[in-house]
Amino acid sequence: MVKIGTTQAQRKLFFNLQKEKERLEAEGIAPGPKLLAQRLNVKEDEVIEMEQRLSHRDLSTDVPMGEDEEGTLLNFLPDEKETPEERVAEAEYRQALSEKMEQFADTLKDKELIIFRERLLSEEPLTLREIGERYGISRERVRQIEERVKRKLKAYLNKEFKDLKDPVAGVE
Repeated sequence: MVKIGTTQAQRKLFFNLQKEKERLEAEGIAPGPKLLAQRLNVKEDEVIEMEQRLSHRDLSTDVPMGEDEEGTLLNFLPDEKETPEERVAEAEYRQALSEKMEQFADTLKDKELIIFRERLLSEEPLTLREIGERYGISRERVRQIEERVKRKLKAYLNKEFKDLKDPVAGVE
């Protein structure tokens, strides 16, 4: 592990703090945070923060936790990777959702179906104006139909996935 600042001022402070402390001690002056901050042209709280960072002991994740134990700190850190079970569950959920979306599409007619497919399911959705011009209706009417489709979709998915807490959090 390397302790280093992230900003230019922190890097400058990191490299110069110890040198300046030693220089002041050699002159017989007690190097307090206020004096160090003045000499290095940084804020006092930055000096205090850097001193705290430098004074903390480094900790290895491979060191055994106890004398008779084989476990290390690494054993207690959470694994952020998705488990195989989670991947399978996610794939099954996506498949079920896809099937339900197709079943829902079968309940729609005319403009609702067009808006559902070209606006809500499309990788590159058409704008309200593009759909309106294509089918001879106003953008506002397309928006109203889209809102109606969203409400129907939310109700449909909530009914179909009633065992899930909130299957359609993104649909209003």
